[in-house]
Amino acid sequence: MSTHNTLLIGTRKGLITYRRNGSGQWAYSDVQFLGVPVTIATYDPVTGTHWALLDHGHWGCKVHRSPNGTDWEELEAPKYPEGTEVKEGVPAATRYLWAFAAG
Repeated sequence: MSTHNTLLIGTRKGLITYRRNGSGQWAYSDVQFLGVPVTIATYDPVTGTHWALLDHGHWGCKVHRSPNGTDWEELEAPKYPEGTEVKEGVPAATRYLWAFAAG
């Protein structure tokens, strides 16, 4: 059984957070990244880190982490090595982050 009391919900309009209250019921807490699609939101029970992967459209994929689900820090998103091409003359680019595993 998980003892984590936070539910992260990634939506097209941001990250919605619910927290379990003293009676065990889920209650709305807040929204982060308002208006930005959140493709993945997860919690790593080993490190206690919350993760959110965003699709900023014009600005590309973004990776954020938080120690508490409220204060977020942006990290460098994964990218292909310099010079990688998907086909001759077409540079590879990370366009969407849709899977993530803690560990």
